[in-house]
Amino acid sequence: MMSLLAARLDAKSPLKRFAGGYAYVTDEAGRMVDSVKSLQVNDVLMMTFSDGVVKSEVQEVVEEKKKHNGRKKEISLEEIMDRLDDTVTQMENDKMTLEESYQAFSEGMKLVKMGNDAIDRVEKKNKGSDDGRRRRCRRINGRKKYKI
Repeated sequence: MMSLLAARLDAKSPLKRFAGGYAYVTDEAGRMVDSVKSLQVNDVLMMTFSDGVVKSEVQEVVEEKKKHNGRKKEISLEEIMDRLDDTVTQMENDKMTLEESYQAFSEGMKLVKMGNDAIDRVEKKNKGSDDGRRRRCRRINGRKKYKI
């Protein structure tokens, strides 16, 4: 199920929407620009579209403020899968803007990682459960009998 959701998410990657009128943005040195934090007024940007390149100059930088609650909440694998399915379903609605698509894709990738980490934890727990149990030993008719 996780790989199916990951494949659906990948199919809606903003990079695959490049041909749909979106651009890839770099600075003059060719380094990808993925955040306004790295930009200043008068910086020169190169925007690559499917049919050419536009050179532009930054006139204003406005940074979006994000809310942080300071603590991480552990969520169940089931909730991760539900949220990932919701995210992919929203992305399959082609009415999203590029910004919304990017945010949804980023959230989806975080959910895929969280889901894979949760699956790994369960597998490790199950793998170690036989080896990690205490074995009780008692003598029956002069022989040691182990109870797991």
